[in-house]
Amino acid sequence: MPFRRLFPLSLLLPALLPLLFSCEEAERSSAPPIKDRDSIAVLKTSDIISYISDSGITKYKILTKQWDMYDRARVPRWAFEKGLKLEEFDRKYKVISTIECDTAYYYTLHRIWELRGHVKVKNAKGNQIYTSQLFWEQDKKKLYSNRPVHIVQPDKVIDGNSFESNQDMTWYIIHKMKGQVTFDEKKLSSPPPPPPADTTQTTTAPQERETSAQPAAPADTARPAARLKS
Repeated sequence: MPFRRLFPLSLLLPALLPLLFSCEEAERSSAPPIKDRDSIAVLKTSDIISYISDSGITKYKILTKQWDMYDRARVPRWAFEKGLKLEEFDRKYKVISTIECDTAYYYTLHRIWELRGHVKVKNAKGNQIYTSQLFWEQDKKKLYSNRPVHIVQPDKVIDGNSFESNQDMTWYIIHKMKGQVTFDEKKLSSPPPPPPADTTQTTTAPQERETSAQPAAPADTARPAARLKS
């Protein structure tokens, strides 16, 4: 018959506690603590087509190859570091504006977009913005950039060092504007008018007929003219 002996729990705990704490310390030391939460994405997704609603209405469509969410960072944000295309809808789900860029960040607490790289914005009125950095404040419905900007509108082209406007671009301010070219699309699209008719013959022909129809001057009228010349 094998020998068995039972030890009271009070005698076993002092011997086991050091072992338990030593194992816990070993597990803790194997993984370094996270010091910078700004560099750790809570969620990483790729090849995304997503819809965003505002006040219960679908307002935006996002297309991107990579979408990283840093919701626990000091400045919570979404990062689109492999390009972004954003489409804005009206209430009938018609695209009224588009945004394309190489890199984008959306700061969720302040509802501000920061667009970087080759930024292109186009709205429903045909206005287009080209720049290397653009900020869009959704709550204020405001666009602004401190970088050189190229603006194309249906009737003009404007260049400047910086600008700000509302998101519909019905008003804007261009700082240090470099140039402005204004043109009329109707005149450019319509064929040129025909050249004016040659009016030389129509004016001279009656004169020739009148001079040929006049009778010859009598001889005595020419003599006083000769005396006046002398």
